[in-house]
Amino acid sequence: MSPPASSPLQAETFSLMLATRLAENLNIQNPHFLTDCSVLATAAKMTNIFSAPGHWDNRPLLAQIQSSPSFQQNNISHINRGNNVKAHHLARLASKLHNRPVMYRCLCSDAEICPIRETLSVTSVLPFTLLSVKCS
Repeated sequence: MSPPASSPLQAETFSLMLATRLAENLNIQNPHFLTDCSVLATAAKMTNIFSAPGHWDNRPLLAQIQSSPSFQQNNISHINRGNNVKAHHLARLASKLHNRPVMYRCLCSDAEICPIRETLSVTSVLPFTLLSVKCS
């Protein structure tokens, strides 16, 4: 869950911020971020956030995203909304899971030793709240 979003663009920006925080906490080297929001993809690639498209409310969020060590402007791509079925499914799931404790599910071959689950169970991704985590 994210803080309340004032627009769909801000909700998408929060999603990208969460992705960068997770990539940072999990030490993912050279992650590539995908979004079905062309305005966000364009804005995140801009070297000057003051000239980036979108509402001014998103500028501080873009600055936080760009300051993340896991983020590089050339590693974000716009994808067709029809190809982003998983994101829409997870957004609907999140809206149903408000205020439930985090559920960690691990699909690793050795589920007792899961570094992703262990890292996320002790990591903060404020201002976000993880509702469900499934790793493999």
